[in-house]
Amino acid sequence: MAAPLLFAFLVHKLIKRLRGGTEISAIAVALCLPIPALAQSVAAPGATQRLPDNAVADADDAFGTNTGRESSGIYNDNDTRGFSPLKAGNTRFDGIYFDPVGIISGRLRRSSAIRVGYAALDFPFPAPTGIFDNALRNAGSELVINPEVGITPYGGYQLDLSLLVPLRGDRLGVSISGSINSPHNQDGASISNRGFAAKPVLRFNDVEFSPFYSIIANRQNKSRPLTVVTGDKLPELPEGGFYLGEPWAKGRQNNVMYGFTLKAPMTDRLSLRGGVFRANQLKLESFSDLYTVQPSDPSMARHSLIADQNLDTWSWSGEVQLAWHRVGEIWQHRIIAGVRMRDRVTQSGGSAIVNYGTVSFGVAPDDPRPPLVFGAYNTGSLRQTSLMLGYIGGLPGVGRVNLGVQKVSYRARFEDASTGVATLSRDNPLIYNASLLLDVFDGLAVFGGTQTGLEDSGSAPDSATNRNEQLPATRTRQYEAGLRWALGPGTLVLSAFQITKPYFTFDGTGRYTELGDVRHRGIEVSLTGHFANRLTLLAGGVFLRPEVYGVAVDAGLVGNRPAGTPSQYVRIDAQYRTDLLGGFTPTASFVFQGARAAGNRPQASLGGKQLTLPSRTTLDIGFRQPLHIAGLDMRLLFNLQNLFNVQGWRVYSANTIQVEDRRRFMLNLSSEF
Repeated sequence: MAAPLLFAFLVHKLIKRLRGGTEISAIAVALCLPIPALAQSVAAPGATQRLPDNAVADADDAFGTNTGRESSGIYNDNDTRGFSPLKAGNTRFDGIYFDPVGIISGRLRRSSAIRVGYAALDFPFPAPTGIFDNALRNAGSELVINPEVGITPYGGYQLDLSLLVPLRGDRLGVSISGSINSPHNQDGASISNRGFAAKPVLRFNDVEFSPFYSIIANRQNKSRPLTVVTGDKLPELPEGGFYLGEPWAKGRQNNVMYGFTLKAPMTDRLSLRGGVFRANQLKLESFSDLYTVQPSDPSMARHSLIADQNLDTWSWSGEVQLAWHRVGEIWQHRIIAGVRMRDRVTQSGGSAIVNYGTVSFGVAPDDPRPPLVFGAYNTGSLRQTSLMLGYIGGLPGVGRVNLGVQKVSYRARFEDASTGVATLSRDNPLIYNASLLLDVFDGLAVFGGTQTGLEDSGSAPDSATNRNEQLPATRTRQYEAGLRWALGPGTLVLSAFQITKPYFTFDGTGRYTELGDVRHRGIEVSLTGHFANRLTLLAGGVFLRPEVYGVAVDAGLVGNRPAGTPSQYVRIDAQYRTDLLGGFTPTASFVFQGARAAGNRPQASLGGKQLTLPSRTTLDIGFRQPLHIAGLDMRLLFNLQNLFNVQGWRVYSANTIQVEDRRRFMLNLSSEF
């Protein structure tokens, strides 16, 4: 009984110290008290205890890996080669396509990775903007219990519990998880959310069927204020911790996702995999505080609040793939045929707008809640299907090839509630991918390829007059070439690429719309090394030449730099496992982000250049410490981010900025047994 009491005591102390109260502490004790006792009662004597994964040590490259609360690499789901795979709709569950709507529960997935360049060579039907691939949690033949408790930046907290429960050996099991989290931001914004996910898995005769259900309920959502700049000057940074939003404006939102995946061998050479998913995001109430600073005097701003109510977005999506594979003495072949679909509806508009006039920027408001009058909402809908045929083949020691073609049918409709006018759009492109890798000699390979796609453009940002409106899908093209060189304990990947797609930004009326094309030419590098089972090093960088072109640029209405895209981004992650205290491991992350445009228009006072944010360099330090308490293997993770407290602005969208996070820390205690 000592182990469960001690673990519950640690959880209680952490949460009570953080919150100064007993309600959350009582929940922590109630959740965690029976866990170690349960584990000890069912675990086999001498069973190996496992600790959570390590995002740095587990990464194969420096392009982007996420495991649990940790991440590494230069790319993520919102920024890959200067674009967002998530907004583009290039998301997968265990390689199976789904349409991302709302928030993807972190408790459903074991890890995630960015599939781009060399990492996408063996991935069927790669996309120009990269793929955000999520590996899901699955129960096996052993009971695994993973409680986590933590202090998050700026006084937030987390309390998570995951269980992988075998019900009948490895043939039937269930993954169950729950969470109580309250993330906070530098600018005083915060969210209180509750999450639950369940994922049974049934295995029989090599067939795996796994349905799932996930819900995340956000409450007390104090959204981050937005600062709109239209001139050539940036406002002074407000003091940290002062919330510039209206104190009563707290949103509520539900994110629900459910569906199933199926993997089934049909013969020795023929297999089937697929899935069907339903995702729903319901904004019960949402608020955005906007401060439009005066170009002549950035210390003054026009304050307005935009409120929305009962806006629903939902989607059905999924795909089925039938794969024939043959491994011969020489060639290896895989032929994939399939169909992919989605059906999405998006509600937007009908907002209530409250104008507070001109105020001193940086002074926290405290206005009473006025009556809010909402209008009718706009409705956007789309249907898209793709018929797919692909081939992946290889000759060991010589090379590999990845070919694919898709016939896409896209139909979209948008109905403006204020005018009743409906706009229709359609496209029927034939898109393709072709990649080739050649083994030059042992350890060195060169590769090249091209991909086209019909990708989403996301939705209009909160600061736009067409806020949250579904933007049309657009054609995208990429060319790339590079090399991969295995260097003993390290691996070097070097690539050059060019991506072209339509460019969306604000027009003269504040509407977010297509105003030209954008081209990203760049070089990316990844150097990874695992030395003597102690030092792990991930070093990555992307060096871009982003450029906007078209009629709007020629007319001087839009600048030639896309807002928010830096020309350089470098990240180095390192950790070194010592023998101190049973494996004390210091960690460090260095990040350099180059200058990026904040405004979308050329400014005469700046010599025809756009308003630009300066470069930014930050350093994070921390440690991982294994603990062995009362027979339990635990992990303590500490991270001090932005050690030197570098301050500044970040680009939310063109002409719209938010406060960058300053110095902060995170402390996490977890166990997996």
